[in-house]
Amino acid sequence: MTTEQALRLARSQVNPEWKKSHRDWVFLRRALKRDLIGNGSEVQGGGITPAFIQAQPYAREVGKEKINEYNESYLVRFPTESSQAYAQRFILAIDGGESYRVLSEFIGHVMRTGYTLNLDDFSAEIQNKIRRNIDGDGANFDMFICDVIFEIAGIGKGYFWTTNDDSGDGMPMTEAIHRDKFRDWRKEGTDFDYVIFQICENYSEGIERDEQDLTCIITRDEWIYVDLKKETVEIQPNPLGFVPVIDGWQGAMGKSIVDGVAKLQFLTLNSESVLAQKIRNQGLAILTGPVGTRTQLATLSTNKVVEISADSTRGIEWAAYPASSLDGDYKYLQLLMQRMEQLSAVRTHYDAASLSGESKMWDFLSQKALLETIATSTEEAVNGILNHWAAYLGVDTQAERFKLSRNYDARGLKETLELIFQASSLSLGETVKGKLKMSARDALRQLGVNFTEEEKAASDGEILNQNSLMENLETLGAMNTDANQVNADGKRPNPKTFGEILHNE
Repeated sequence: MTTEQALRLARSQVNPEWKKSHRDWVFLRRALKRDLIGNGSEVQGGGITPAFIQAQPYAREVGKEKINEYNESYLVRFPTESSQAYAQRFILAIDGGESYRVLSEFIGHVMRTGYTLNLDDFSAEIQNKIRRNIDGDGANFDMFICDVIFEIAGIGKGYFWTTNDDSGDGMPMTEAIHRDKFRDWRKEGTDFDYVIFQICENYSEGIERDEQDLTCIITRDEWIYVDLKKETVEIQPNPLGFVPVIDGWQGAMGKSIVDGVAKLQFLTLNSESVLAQKIRNQGLAILTGPVGTRTQLATLSTNKVVEISADSTRGIEWAAYPASSLDGDYKYLQLLMQRMEQLSAVRTHYDAASLSGESKMWDFLSQKALLETIATSTEEAVNGILNHWAAYLGVDTQAERFKLSRNYDARGLKETLELIFQASSLSLGETVKGKLKMSARDALRQLGVNFTEEEKAASDGEILNQNSLMENLETLGAMNTDANQVNADGKRPNPKTFGEILHNE
């Protein structure tokens, strides 16, 4: 690829899907980050106001001025609202972050049951890197899995690229590419033919830090970095022969599971702001009275009386904001909350206690199906990522190194342990008892009790040693009973010593 061609692609070429929907993805990410209020440029700079959002939520331009979609405010300014009134509302506005609260519950369900990770074909150094610093920036494997689920379930589709950590230990590392930054691509089957995406690199000389916005173009043959500000192009050969990018989808359409909740979060942000403004306005009580009241109040003291003229048609009164008009605002907010609960399929704390256990289980069924879909997409993405690590390191690929434990039934742990305990009470032999104990230990993953491969191996040894010890103790008990029996001549036989018993065993 020539320098001119790389500059042209970086400037203008985008995928039709990205062109149509990337502003929706920006909105989703900002809602999940609790960032719908924005940075206040509309208030501080006196520039464009976000009133146009009412009619066109993702408009790019108003007149000749452009909106920065990453910091614009989603707090709607009314067409007749003064700058001072809007600034006051902006300062006191609260983004409740409802969409992330819903998403985090789904992430918790997927992760709570634990997972298995088989890295035996990687070196100890690589295993440590994957478990402790997979992204080259200090994220351990659990944190990385949460990020994968965040992108797939929260944004609808996640992209993850694997490259060498040139600034660190030189080993591979994997990072997420934001969907709204993933500008163009073409796939052949499950593999990418090429990708174009934007990244921001931080670099420093001494203690001075700077940032560089780059457009990255990866093909099967080349790896290209384009700096559009400086109009420079760096082209490197791709030694892998494939594009090391994996995508994970939420369903066939790649739709976020909290898309509806995020839109309701936008409505709630604005509705709460309007309601708060009305409540504050009740503090602006105005004293009214006959002509001359202002003069009398100027000299009012504890021994003064405000006199009302004999021909006055009214006395002194207070004019305040009618509190009854707030009822509609409260009812609207309550409706928004109810719709959020319905979309999220999550029980609220105030009605859960009145529902039967079976009712809660039926309510969980649709959520469980969604969790299965998320788990499948997550497993496919993570296993694809680990195979890209294998390609970098010259290790054979495997279909399944990573697997989530998918017991999402709220009663699953209790029933599993009850079955294990019942089976343990039967005389099924020490081999079966050992397996049952290991199953009981593995079931604790549903409570968030996870084990590394080393800890699991140590636990297996402890269980087997415990079974062997119990068998020896049972044998000792039986021999001790024989030793205490009286022979026909009224004498006890000579008991065996513990050394003899253990030697014979």
